[in-house]
Amino acid sequence: MTKKKKYLIEIFLKCSKCVSSATEMLDFNEKVLRASYPSVSSEDFDKIIAEEGYNRYLEETSLIIDSHFSQEEVESLIEFFSSTIGRKLVDYSHLSKMKKIINDISTDREKELSRLDRE
Repeated sequence: MTKKKKYLIEIFLKCSKCVSSATEMLDFNEKVLRASYPSVSSEDFDKIIAEEGYNRYLEETSLIIDSHFSQEEVESLIEFFSSTIGRKLVDYSHLSKMKKIINDISTDREKELSRLDRE
């Protein structure tokens, strides 16, 4: 993937509100996990949270988009999702693959916290 295409994918993720949805979901997941694993030290917890999350989401989502769309198609997606109808679509739906990535991140975090909780 070229730097330009990666940059365009990041713009697409922002204008399609995928980034803000992912950030909200990851923040919520962090709060739930902190409450669920009170015996895990803040230092260990922060390390697990820092290792995962937003950057992993961007990387995995970018790879998915890169494998399915050309640079020109990503530019068209940006144009569409920047339009009134595109923004309306975003308000009423989410891309299921991207939700799955968030769920996978949450599962991985929970497994690691559970391991630390048992120690």
